[in-house]
Amino acid sequence: MTRPDPIPARSETRQRLADLPDLAAHLHLRMLTSAPGAEHGGKSDPARRAPGNIDVMHALDSRIYPHRRADDQLLDPCGRDADGDRGLPGELALWCRMIFEDLDGYEPAPDPLPRQTISSMCAWLARHYRVWVSVAPEVVVELDAEIERWHTRLRRMLGEADPIQLRHRHLTNCGGLIDQTAGGWFECRNCHHTWTGMQMMQEARFHADVTLAEAADQLGVTLGQLRQWRKRDADFPRPVTSGHPARYWLRDLAAHVETRKRRA
Repeated sequence: MTRPDPIPARSETRQRLADLPDLAAHLHLRMLTSAPGAEHGGKSDPARRAPGNIDVMHALDSRIYPHRRADDQLLDPCGRDADGDRGLPGELALWCRMIFEDLDGYEPAPDPLPRQTISSMCAWLARHYRVWVSVAPEVVVELDAEIERWHTRLRRMLGEADPIQLRHRHLTNCGGLIDQTAGGWFECRNCHHTWTGMQMMQEARFHADVTLAEAADQLGVTLGQLRQWRKRDADFPRPVTSGHPARYWLRDLAAHVETRKRRA
């Protein structure tokens, strides 16, 4: 089966709504791709094995599951329970109904409720989203979060991952995101400090986790010196992992080496 083109993360709700039908279509192709029983791990009784990918089936479940209070009164169409038992189609249907009721009586009148398909409902929500923002701004935040959650969930189920966001945490510690420019340079959004590609590689190495042997090779000291300092110095950096061999941030070890040189 050919892997579909990846769909990147989006920053706006209307963009995410435009992506959801394609994401759902890609997931339909994977409905039966998981190995039977794989979601449970190990061997299992054939009679108890799932016939397909349960997570995908749940995400694409079109049933709405109305929520009820203890007095058996229906909650608001978008009421929340802790069970989170609705699939994407049911979630979209409830939001369409809620927005339709909020816009009913306003001009222009909302379009009739769409057919219960992901593409129809997403298109309907995208058309009415801007109008609804002015009518119920306090609820729009919840819709934004819900659509973002589904967009992220479906992308993860497809195995799509976003590139790592680099941040400027060295020297100035401004914490700004680092972008690559058209000319191949890297620039911090906050302080506008720039690096070449080679400098970025050096920065990445400097902020990597290493063993003491790797650090000795890169910092120009012997492994024996680092081991002695680890035993004797109360301010020796703590390891970042509990495995063997222990791993340390290279930047912390480099700072300790400089401190030892000043003491000498």
